[in-house]
Amino acid sequence: MGDVTGDEHTWGDPVARVPGSVGPSPPQAFTMARLGNLRWAELQVFSITGGWVGTSDDPAVAVTLSAVSAHAAWRARNLADRLPTIGEFRAASVTVPTSDAMAGFPGELVNLDGDLRRVAVLAEVLLPSLVAALNGLAEVLSPVADAPSLRIIPICVADLETDVGRLTDVLATAGAELEQLDVFLAGTRTSLESAGGW
Repeated sequence: MGDVTGDEHTWGDPVARVPGSVGPSPPQAFTMARLGNLRWAELQVFSITGGWVGTSDDPAVAVTLSAVSAHAAWRARNLADRLPTIGEFRAASVTVPTSDAMAGFPGELVNLDGDLRRVAVLAEVLLPSLVAALNGLAEVLSPVADAPSLRIIPICVADLETDVGRLTDVLATAGAELEQLDVFLAGTRTSLESAGGW
């Protein structure tokens, strides 16, 4: 079991210490760390996708990317609102990636060129992996202590799945071009997993 009373941060540890004068119990620390990780992930999707809007070649794709970006910000806000309140704790203190390697992962995508590649990586890798991470978290949370989180997770998942549907509709017009992205998408998926995932 990790140290839940010291000042050291071990975010990979499921009982990571949360900053503040009062130490959370191990289950609270786990919930806080994972919600913080997922909030960080949503903020990355918001930032990356929002940055792509202005460089999109297709106005319809730009509108879709803008909506996906806004929805990621909304989900990040909702996850922050469900973080347990303990001592001097602030949401920003746990809004961190799951690992140092994961911290660098979004940088690989910021300058991604081409609307098709951007839409594909969102629809096929980033958003489905967030759905899996949220569903995985819901499976291990306490129905009593984590009730607020358990109420918002299905709402966030439904919102993500709606965004995946919109992006998939855009991809449906790509036809054979999409098949050429299989290697790229597999590589991105491997990078995400090897960095520790969301």
